[in-house]
Amino acid sequence: MSFKLLIVDDEPIIREGLKSTVPWANYDMEVVGVAEDGEAALDWLKNNGTVDLVLTDVRMPVMDGLQLANQIATQYPKMKIVMISGYDEFKYAQQAIQIGVRDYLLKPVDIDELMEVTQKVKDEMEEERQTFTNHRQLNISQAMYQQLFDGISIHSDTLRDLQSLSMYPFITMVQEYAKETGHLSEYLLDKWQVGWKRQIKDAFSKEGYMAYSVFLSENVLLTCVEATEAETTPSFIEEVVASVELPLNMVIYPTSILLGDLHEVYPDLLQGIERIAIEEQPVYSAYSPHSERDLGTWKQEWEETFVELIFTADYNTVKSQMQELFTQLHKEKIPLSNVKELFQSIIHSIVVTLGSSFNEDESIFYRKEINVHVWNSLSLLQKKFEEDVEKVLSFIQQKENKMWMIERAEHYIQSYYASDIKAHEVADVVNVSPNYFSTLFKQKTGKSFNEYLNELRVEKAKTLLEETPLKINEIAEMVGFHEYKYFVDVFKRFVHLTPTKYRAWMSSKEKVQEKER
Repeated sequence: MSFKLLIVDDEPIIREGLKSTVPWANYDMEVVGVAEDGEAALDWLKNNGTVDLVLTDVRMPVMDGLQLANQIATQYPKMKIVMISGYDEFKYAQQAIQIGVRDYLLKPVDIDELMEVTQKVKDEMEEERQTFTNHRQLNISQAMYQQLFDGISIHSDTLRDLQSLSMYPFITMVQEYAKETGHLSEYLLDKWQVGWKRQIKDAFSKEGYMAYSVFLSENVLLTCVEATEAETTPSFIEEVVASVELPLNMVIYPTSILLGDLHEVYPDLLQGIERIAIEEQPVYSAYSPHSERDLGTWKQEWEETFVELIFTADYNTVKSQMQELFTQLHKEKIPLSNVKELFQSIIHSIVVTLGSSFNEDESIFYRKEINVHVWNSLSLLQKKFEEDVEKVLSFIQQKENKMWMIERAEHYIQSYYASDIKAHEVADVVNVSPNYFSTLFKQKTGKSFNEYLNELRVEKAKTLLEETPLKINEIAEMVGFHEYKYFVDVFKRFVHLTPTKYRAWMSSKEKVQEKER
């Protein structure tokens, strides 16, 4: 941004010469006006606004340069003044310095000397402008932090003057952030984020606007653009942000606000974040209507579907079911936070069903804390869900191939069948959940746990009935049946004879065989 220069001299030729022949543009100076004396200069300033530098003659009619300098020092204390004079008198220079004039040049003006003075004044103004800009930016950022993180309006006396600043707030998020930054070290990530803020600031600076940004979280950058012109609109902001060399999604507030009201509109912007990554359009206005779906029983149904499929179907069937789920999520435009919760719930149900042997697997993504501002796309969340499901299927396949789980369970049952063992006890022995054990046990043996146990006990009872004179109630106790009637019912169901008749039948069968021998 160039500095504004006002030339004041009562001689038209000198005024025009200073205006036209000096290469002011080379020093970022723009001659915005000329005046023939001090009074005319003050009128110009009153009608046209302030300038950065006044180059004025000393001796002029109506109001001379020293009087003008006094008035400027009073009314416009930040304005710089350089004087030129045809009189080499110390008293003029002394008065000028006392007033605060930056330099005092003699006529005829040496162009090189004038440019040297101009450069010096310009450097001074640039330093002051940068100091002012930095201080103002710090105060505005502080005002933003105060409202965003304390949730209150501006209360500091130092910052209260900023409340009435007109701002356009918006949020930017890098698309598929985890994919974009996953390879960066912490140091490089910090530099990358600083570069992101710088690109936003520079893009608006090129258009003549000031932009102030603060990170709300790792991938959520809130920016306020100072709305100084009529053309500052949401569409204009979108165009400027589109020029940034980053794949950005945006939430734009539909109107300008006062900086002091940022804490009131902040929640609306956050609501936009919930849906920004799954909208077809890159910009989601905070007031735009959208439909929400309560997952509720729908989530429970998907949990049950995947738990059942994981243990009974092949990978192609499971994959087909996943694609159906993904299609519904995309069609329904489910917010990413809800998608994350759904995937976590499904994986949790599967892991619980598998039991403690799988709980040790630290590589399962949906068992960790997940920030949807980092994993901020449906495709990223879907990919991680697919990876988790594949790990589960691989785990189950490995267990099935070795058959160690069922073999160990059968060995345990055969060792302790006579005690009051239960399915959950055997499941604990092989480190799986009772549900998973029951499902897998039936798949591999063709029998439920109770059927298998009762059949084993009946076989042991048959041997005792054939080979010992023990009473039937004693045999029932020995093989694990603590109720005589229940033992008889189970025995009859498997053998189609009561224990008494079975013993009698086996005894008569042996006698027949002995006679035949």
